Amino acid sequence: MKFPAGLSVLARFSTLFGGRIGGAAAMFLINLIIARHFGAEALGVFAVFVAAVGIVCVCLPVGFNGVATLFAAEYASTGRREVLNGYIRTAARYGMVMALAIAGFGVVLVFAVPDHLPPNGATFVTLVWLTAIAIASMTMLGALLVGLKRQVAGMLPETFLRPGLLLGCVLVAVVFGWTDSVDLVLLFYAGTAWIALAVACFLAFGVLRETLATVPAYETVRWRKAAYPWMAISLSWDFLVDVLILLAGLLAGSAEVALLHICFRFRILVGYAMRSIIMLWMPDIAAAKAQDDLEALTRRLAEANVLSVAFSIAVLGGFALVGPMLLGLFGEDLAHGVPVLLAASTTLFLRAVFGPSPSILALYDLHNRTAALMIGGLVLALALAAGLYPVFGVLGIAIAYSASNGVVSFLLWRYTKAQTGIDCSVFGGFSAFRTMARLRRAENPIPPAPHH
Repeated sequence: MKFPAGLSVLARFSTLFGGRIGGAAAMFLINLIIARHFGAEALGVFAVFVAAVGIVCVCLPVGFNGVATLFAAEYASTGRREVLNGYIRTAARYGMVMALAIAGFGVVLVFAVPDHLPPNGATFVTLVWLTAIAIASMTMLGALLVGLKRQVAGMLPETFLRPGLLLGCVLVAVVFGWTDSVDLVLLFYAGTAWIALAVACFLAFGVLRETLATVPAYETVRWRKAAYPWMAISLSWDFLVDVLILLAGLLAGSAEVALLHICFRFRILVGYAMRSIIMLWMPDIAAAKAQDDLEALTRRLAEANVLSVAFSIAVLGGFALVGPMLLGLFGEDLAHGVPVLLAASTTLFLRAVFGPSPSILALYDLHNRTAALMIGGLVLALALAAGLYPVFGVLGIAIAYSASNGVVSFLLWRYTKAQTGIDCSVFGGFSAFRTMARLRRAENPIPPAPHH
């Protein structure tokens, strides 16, 4: 049975967002279980492990995963399967070289600074390396499938399957009393990542089989030009929350850090929905650009922007209403932190208003300025946080986070408009809707009323 286009988009959005929510909920439960049954020290080791895996995952594909969706959508829409095959093979080669380099760095750490590593440092470093390879590979496959309009198959192995499997393993360990060492949890983390990767490979092979059978063609210079800045973008943009939490650890007490951490987790959780919205529309936007169909590109961009802004407003209203209850779940002392939650979540509205400028710039191979602006945003966020904390406490750090996001989003919007002529903000979307309505009226004028 074929669903109408609107219902199909809604179904895919619901599946993606539901998978994200389910995976995030599983990770919340995993942290809670580790704290209660393995101990606070074990939770600290687990947190360091997860952070290390995340950083290595960004470095392994040297940015090729960040632009894979755009290139996959472009090559699929223009029928250039052989170039997509070349992209996949090139990304795999770069990933293998980086994996070897990071392995060498890990060996140096184990022998040079063993006292600065968690207990069983060699095991810890090895599991970080193995887990990062699996998750980075899964992320690459997911990005390719999203570009080929297989969003559900591309995202669910990483966002839902892997956290679900890990939660099951941790619960088994608790039931059987295997709670003496957190190393078992780290082993579960690595093992479930590889199981999820196997599922992702199975799903991806069915979609990419014909592409991989072609004789590969290469646009390596273009790919590197796009990928390298994207790695800097990811480190400056996606990991900004982690950097600010580390800064809060130096400035604030443990209770304040806990409040900031929980507020950022909620902000990231609802941010998954924002990404899902853009993810659903980006393949059509990329295809329209590849076909030089500016009208279709503008229309799809406007649709994504309006929906993103509406969603961000709903999130802020919801947090204002039920924020005390949500924060109170983590302790009565945290229920007063709604202003921090709202300040951190305001970044969703600011990003929605100015639109997905980084993705539009990537479509036009304009990546270097994006990276420079985002690195500048990281520096601005740190400076604002250090300056505002003495006055506002952790609320100042949350304000610094959203303020730096707003400044960078505004500058990226202006740069995108100047370089491409595309107004990717919500204001441009409203203008596009008005223009399209005017053109439809011109094509189908209302006939004059008959004279009696």
